[in-house]
Amino acid sequence: RVTNALLAYEEHLFELVATSPHGVELVDTNAKLAGEATQRARAKLVRLVAEAVRDAEAEGEADLTPLAVRAKDFAELLVAAVTGFKHDPMTVPEFRRRVQSVSAIFVSSIARAKPQIRREGRSPSRSTR
Repeated sequence: RVTNALLAYEEHLFELVATSPHGVELVDTNAKLAGEATQRARAKLVRLVAEAVRDAEAEGEADLTPLAVRAKDFAELLVAAVTGFKHDPMTVPEFRRRVQSVSAIFVSSIARAKPQIRREGRSPSRSTR
């Protein structure tokens, strides 16, 4: 859910930047001319990601307690990390991979371990050295 939201928000703009010889200028111009609109869109994305994190906590899938952060703080950090990728030269598939990787790192940091299902007649395997 989180990765899809990030890609939906960032990928189209990144694609325009990555495929244009004037990509950096587009980002700069957007920041100057559409600063308020960009800030509102980013704030909405942070709210949506924070909401997804709170939902995951309510469903027992996530726990922010070990990180001592609120869902909004977590979302702001994740969105900031992804937003920074737009300034690096890379292809659209590489951008997608980076977003997926950073999202996986963030999400795994709050994911609760799922209990292992024990199969009938088998005990959990133990590693030997």
